[in-house]
Amino acid sequence: MFVCPENDDQKSAVSCTTNPKSILLTGKAGIGKSLFCRKLVRDWSHNRLFEEGQENAKVPDFQFALLLTFRQLVLPEKKMLDLRDILSQSSLLNEHSVIDEPILQYMIENPEKLLIILDGYDEYKQRKKITGDFETRYSNDPHQKIPVPALIAKIMKGEMLNGAVVLISSRPEEAEELKKIVFDVRCDIQGLSSLQVLEYIEKYFKENESMKNKVLDHIKTNEILLSFGHIPVMCFLMCYSIKWYMTESNTTEKLPGTRTELYHEVIKVFIKKHSSSKYEEMEETKVQEILHKLAEIAMNLMMEDKYIFNENDMKKFNLNDEEIRNLKASGLLDCCPGVKKSPFEKPPLEFTFTHLTIREFLCAFLFVEEKQIPEKKKTSDVTYMFMAGMCSREKDEKLMEKLLENIKPGNENDKRNKLLTLCCLYEYKDDGFSTRVINNLKHIYC
Repeated sequence: MFVCPENDDQKSAVSCTTNPKSILLTGKAGIGKSLFCRKLVRDWSHNRLFEEGQENAKVPDFQFALLLTFRQLVLPEKKMLDLRDILSQSSLLNEHSVIDEPILQYMIENPEKLLIILDGYDEYKQRKKITGDFETRYSNDPHQKIPVPALIAKIMKGEMLNGAVVLISSRPEEAEELKKIVFDVRCDIQGLSSLQVLEYIEKYFKENESMKNKVLDHIKTNEILLSFGHIPVMCFLMCYSIKWYMTESNTTEKLPGTRTELYHEVIKVFIKKHSSSKYEEMEETKVQEILHKLAEIAMNLMMEDKYIFNENDMKKFNLNDEEIRNLKASGLLDCCPGVKKSPFEKPPLEFTFTHLTIREFLCAFLFVEEKQIPEKKKTSDVTYMFMAGMCSREKDEKLMEKLLENIKPGNENDKRNKLLTLCCLYEYKDDGFSTRVINNLKHIYC
């Protein structure tokens, strides 16, 4: 992980890196931000958050560690909550760890005892209310109920619980919106090195020496697959996919060569392998049917700016009980605790896609199937990449042309769209088409 002071003019590098109060954690999709956040809390609970032997280092004495995900906070965003309400949304709390009034008062009086982690800023749709001055319309009184975005902004900016350590995680693109907020430290998760990818593969296939050696030989001679592995979630999916193929055919031929191909094959494998026993030998038509239903759910969530759903949401798509059971068993959904209506009741069970990139893939699947080009401001770059890969599968050059027109770089300084265009062309896998596109954009790239 690469760490650098966010603002050298206002804060010294020494104070920032030894005991920062505000931390921005960035990293590409699938790089491990959420896993890192959960690991921090787990390490804190086992009293191993800080290294031993640092006698001169002043490390915080955290008595509370609260993990809040922005996807959890999407549901109550129209509600008015106070500080206790929002802190109680932490999925780590249960009926045995309630934030009652005395504990809340202790937190307010001793904010330096708190570690607050806000995971997934990029998944929050009211980000402008956080980066602007929306919160200034409301009091800093922790007992007063105010809108959720205002509460989040006050915690992030130190207007409430000033002195607490607050860590925010986000994808890099959305993190750019936070430039107006001064962070003590910015951390960027770099992912796995090539050597670490190979070490991961060795551990993944350690129980089958023959398969392990074949896979290592294949990956070492394939730069594309090796580059996949630099992102941890992609490394896992790649190993999962290869193991499935080699178990079925004992060959490494025809393995996925792009991100879209990898996700398409892995998701189908999840559906086949983890669905109910009735569909152990599932026909392709059944796989596509389940894939389509999942895509409809993903699209509905995107349209409603939601990340979490329940069984009632699934029934809106006329899914019967058996189909819902199959979707739960697909391996593509995670069960998670929902929003608690009170600190004392057990939270309802709700669902989310195992990883945000899975939802983005499914949305891309449906966009291409329906020949739609989504609005740029409402669509992630990853979704566009998946759409380009889908256009390749469907041999839909016209839709690909429309997609590229939608993300066309405005000028030579438009680095984000220049890179996105190249990534989409790579997923499309047509050298002749790519050459024509780049020739038309030569004035921007050269």
